[in-house]
Amino acid sequence: FLAVVGMLEILLSLPVAFVIYREILGFQSFNMLNSMSLFVVLAIGADDIQRCLAHAQITPSVRHSIISASVASTTSLSISSVC
Repeated sequence: FLAVVGMLEILLSLPVAFVIYREILGFQSFNMLNSMSLFVVLAIGADDIQRCLAHAQITPSVRHSIISASVASTTSLSISSVC
């Protein structure tokens, strides 16, 4: 259930990002490469949700769980960006 809600949250953020992209930043074209980034965003979001759920089962407090998952996902994203 939480994974589905997490994916829905990511998908619902896309219209807001599209409005910012078109109206505020002023870009008129939306290339195929931009639409392929949807899969990258969903993959990163799924990884973050998985890490949050894993850390929530280990740690007793919600705050510690969020901080721990944020550090783990930032580290993972940084390493995968460099390689």
